Amino acid sequence: MAMLTFLGIGAQTCGTPWLDANLRRHPGLYMPEGPPDGPSDGPSDGPKDLHFWDRHRHRGLDWYRGHFAANTDGRPAGEITATYAGLEPAVIHAMHETLPDIRIVYLIRNPVRRAWSSARIALARAEMTLEDASDAWFIDHFHSRASSVQSDYEHCLRRWTGVYPRDHIHVELFDDVLADPRGVLKRCARHIGIDPRPFDDMPDETLADASTHGPGDSIRPSLHAHLVAHFTPRIRAFEDYLGRDLSVWHRQNGLLPATPRRGAKGAGRTATRPGLLAWFRRAVAANDPETPGGSPPRPDRDDS
Repeated sequence: MAMLTFLGIGAQTCGTPWLDANLRRHPGLYMPEGPPDGPSDGPSDGPKDLHFWDRHRHRGLDWYRGHFAANTDGRPAGEITATYAGLEPAVIHAMHETLPDIRIVYLIRNPVRRAWSSARIALARAEMTLEDASDAWFIDHFHSRASSVQSDYEHCLRRWTGVYPRDHIHVELFDDVLADPRGVLKRCARHIGIDPRPFDDMPDETLADASTHGPGDSIRPSLHAHLVAHFTPRIRAFEDYLGRDLSVWHRQNGLLPATPRRGAKGAGRTATRPGLLAWFRRAVAANDPETPGGSPPRPDRDDS
């Protein structure tokens, strides 16, 4: 069943609809239009998410093949389903038996913002407004299994790299999607094995389409404090695992100055203001957004 060249595996609310829409514009790549017998069960993260490996394996590989039957000219082909990042190891092993050579693309973002964006989507699905939802409602969602798995990038990558070679998995930051969408697409194209040059001819306004932007609501200060306290140690551990400086996330979370000082000690490596994380933990416990002698770091708007 060597019908797929690549899979996009997520993460949820990290730009997979944008990636799907732009890869479809590449003339040398085939991506299916969706299930031949109607939409998938349950909510999708994008209009074309197939959800075969997490929802529809019971339908069999012939059902999956049916999505690619129209690829009669043998173009490289793939699909993007944002929930695949959290697949169980047994499912990833089963996938490898069928698709041992695929290339994998994984988009990630600041988990504080990802968790908030995911909760906002859940809020809308529940037909609730921000005013309807208490802090406790949001915190329950942040720590739900589904949201927690999608935000734990290191855990997900360890599962996938336990089956596929690490060089088969390409990771991009959502921050780079916003800052340099053309560059992200060209790197993904090279990883997939298709010509990146068609993306040079696409207009900027097409590459930076509206699918990268959401309601843009600011995170409540009390919830921001909770999320930063929860995720900062995980971000630091993930930096070491990934071998990449993620100070952009720490700046977004208020733990670093907005502009790093040139030549400062520790430049190129993230550094937390002394005692700030401890204050965040105390603020969460006390449900008190006031800092000793000042104001808490201003939570940035969530723009996606």
